[in-house]
Amino acid sequence: MSGKRQLSILSCFQNNQLPKKVARSEDTVEEAVEETVEEVEEAVEETGENPLETEKRRGLCGAATYRCSFKKEWSTRWPFITMGTTSSFYWCSVCRQENSCAHQGVRDISRHVEGKGHRAKEQSLNSVSSIAQFYVPETSVGGMSVQEAKTRRAEVKVAVAMVQHNVPFAVADHFSPLYKECFRDSPTAQGFKSASTKTTCLINEAVAPHFKKELVMKMRENPFTLVTDGSNDTGLEKMNPLTVRIFDTNKVVHRFLDMCTTSGRSCGTAEVIYTRINDTLQENDIPWRNCVGLSIDNAPVNTGARNSISARMLKENGSIYIHGCPCHIIHNTAKHAGQKFMEISGFDPEDLTVDVGYWFKGSTNRKGYLAEFCEFHESEYMEMLLHISVRWLSLESCITRIMRQYGPLTSYFKSLNEKQPRFRRLVDAFSNPLTEVYLLFYQATLPVFTLLNLLLQRERSSIFQLHGEMTKFIKKLCARFMKPSALQGRQVHDILYKDPLNQLPGEKLNVGFTTRAFIR
Repeated sequence: MSGKRQLSILSCFQNNQLPKKVARSEDTVEEAVEETVEEVEEAVEETGENPLETEKRRGLCGAATYRCSFKKEWSTRWPFITMGTTSSFYWCSVCRQENSCAHQGVRDISRHVEGKGHRAKEQSLNSVSSIAQFYVPETSVGGMSVQEAKTRRAEVKVAVAMVQHNVPFAVADHFSPLYKECFRDSPTAQGFKSASTKTTCLINEAVAPHFKKELVMKMRENPFTLVTDGSNDTGLEKMNPLTVRIFDTNKVVHRFLDMCTTSGRSCGTAEVIYTRINDTLQENDIPWRNCVGLSIDNAPVNTGARNSISARMLKENGSIYIHGCPCHIIHNTAKHAGQKFMEISGFDPEDLTVDVGYWFKGSTNRKGYLAEFCEFHESEYMEMLLHISVRWLSLESCITRIMRQYGPLTSYFKSLNEKQPRFRRLVDAFSNPLTEVYLLFYQATLPVFTLLNLLLQRERSSIFQLHGEMTKFIKKLCARFMKPSALQGRQVHDILYKDPLNQLPGEKLNVGFTTRAFIR
């Protein structure tokens, strides 16, 4: 007989109640008692405990005897379930009520979760939008989370870097997938989404207006200098970029203000360009009284005495200092001197360098043939440079390159027989023995002009060096054809360079050491 059956019989005797199936007769009762005694004895032999004493000690029977306690792993399985007020209860955050788990423990919870009432409330809760999407945490920036702000910052900095280094915006189409592939552990890189279209919008609609607004605010309250120059007439619109030099914090900076485009038949006249510049200042409420200088090149449309841009600006503010381009003046000085030299000698270095550059440009056969002559002359082959007349520093580089290849070039043009006019001009030039002398002279003279030009074209401000460097430049030029006694102790304005008595004789002119040695 099972232990459960034994305890049931004993409990009946203990409570002075007989089982219903027990007969009322005395024989039957006696038999039942005997059987019960035998069962008790068997239970004592098997378990070593008296069932009657155990039943008394427990006091209660059935499921109420053992109570289940809440376990933490149940919250892992059901996140909305937590412990209640005591360990025998659990709290359901979906139903907002506390239930008992003392009877069957985890089964009590699963039965509740699978119930219709809980499922209905859970479905209703899922259909309601979370308030978190409408709540902006205190650590947010401009309505974005901190991580979103970091990603937007990265997109803007990449866009600005592309502008600073003149990188085409089409390259931005490759950045987003590239960053995500290279920096997989970075949430900023994974959220980076800025192709060419977005990069263009960032620059034109966000970055540019921001910096322009800052510049306009400073121009309204501080003195500034305007700098402008016209573009080449290659399209329907002429660009006249207007830039500003202004003091910012602790240094002078150069900033872009507006493109000032003009169009039409008279787009390049002083009246139209000045009107466009004036409209830009008026639209931004920038007073002319804060303008202290105008930096432009020396073209008549800019610096003319009557109907130029500078003359119209002086009517607005008579205190504006008109500053021409010193680099332009240096270039024009060398150009006019070269024209006088051509009138006497008939040699034009610009024509020669242009013909040489275009003769070899785009022709692999001609370059290969020249390379063979370089090998014959035991000199290294070097590419011929192309001179551009508006590039002030290219003439010296082109002449130096021709002089380094002068032997192979002479042999090349003398060995061929072409009928093209350019080739015939080059044959005549390299057949003339004075061509090398003229090129040596220019090679020794042009550095005087180019070194000063390079100094004035550098990124850092050099206005404080302008007077001293221009003075040195003029004295260097005078020292090439004037006696030292005529220069000593004299200011630039007091030098009598036109007096023949102050000039050196022809055999003592400074034409360069190599040129002088070649002539002798």
